[in-house]
Amino acid sequence: MTTSPSNRECGACQACCTAEGVHELRKAPGEPCQFLCEKGCAAYETRPESCRRFRCLWLQGVFEDGARPDGLDVVFSMTPAPVSVHPWRRYVLAMEVVTGAAARPACAELIRWLAEKGEIVWVYGPETAATGAGARIHYPDGTSNAIDPGLTFDLQMAQIELVQRGATQREAFARFPAIPFPPPRPAKDWMRDRTARRVIERGKPIAAVQRVFEIACRENP
Repeated sequence: MTTSPSNRECGACQACCTAEGVHELRKAPGEPCQFLCEKGCAAYETRPESCRRFRCLWLQGVFEDGARPDGLDVVFSMTPAPVSVHPWRRYVLAMEVVTGAAARPACAELIRWLAEKGEIVWVYGPETAATGAGARIHYPDGTSNAIDPGLTFDLQMAQIELVQRGATQREAFARFPAIPFPPPRPAKDWMRDRTARRVIERGKPIAAVQRVFEIACRENP
């Protein structure tokens, strides 16, 4: 694996056209894009801004040549951390094109490698966008756990549209909260992260630590 600069191009890979959500087109993650065709994107010249800006980790040169997303059926990307889970740090998002693909040996090895580098990896299958359930988090200490984040694609669209009408992100989160809202993390979960651990070791209770980081994330999206 490599982390060198990359001038790679997508080539024949079309994995993100299915795996990723595109809010401008109301395309949910896991659904093939309406503009997907044999040559790639039928609307390439007028494609949405989120498509123009998207660069998976393979394009960025993080993985070896053989780990292109269309061969893995998983698209790895870097994204801001979600409110109330790891709000003060980034995380890696692994979006499956095919349910269960992230558990295959090649993908499992990439996830282990990223975790060893200190990254938190969230794995989402196509059904997670529809139900808000079934995500899995892999931590740098080698452990993982399944969660139900509760944020469906429909809720995300409602939040985005409210912001486009002039609301703040904090107002959008309050108006359309994740259901069920992720429960408070137990102490052993918080202690996995050095940033939180330093705060906890200064005597702050777990509930207070979570509130501090949630408020900071909402006020500084």
